[in-house]
Order: sequence, then structure tokens, then C-alpha cells
Amino acid sequence: MEAAEFDEVEVKLVSRDLSVASFDDLWAMVTTGAPPVKMLLEQAGAAGRTRLQDTLGRIVEQRFGGGPIQMTNVATVGRGNVR
Repeated sequence: MEAAEFDEVEVKLVSRDLSVASFDDLWAMVTTGAPPVKMLLEQAGAAGRTRLQDTLGRIVEQRFGGGPIQMTNVATVGRGNVR
């Protein structure tokens, strides 16, 4: 942010525990919540989206079984003043 000419920059990690009932609920949240993800899925096309959903579904099943899926999301949050 300082390189983008912000002063008094503060950056911190923010975490939030998350629990969803199933992979379908997780997929719906991931694919509708963030515009960059939507754009990537559009670029991947229908076949790419299906392949990604199937692959992620297998990984989630291996790690969490049938549900519920409990994880911690971590985001980097920054704030600063424009010079």
C-alpha cells in the first residue's frame, strides 16, 4: 500500500471460523461470494468449472467426510490514508 502512495498503513490478519453443512453449501458460498472467483470460473468455461468442482469435492470429502465442514478463513486487511 505504501508503494501505492498510502501513509499510515496498517495491515493485519483477520480470521473467522466457518461451518457449512455440506460441500454443496461450500461450493455455493465460494462461487457466489467473490467477484474474482466468478470471473475465473467464467474464464474456465463449463468444462473447467465442472472439473474444478469435482476435484474440490473429492478433496473436501477426503478431509471432512460428509460434513459438517469446519474451517478457519483468514484474510489480510489493510488500511491507510491517501497522500
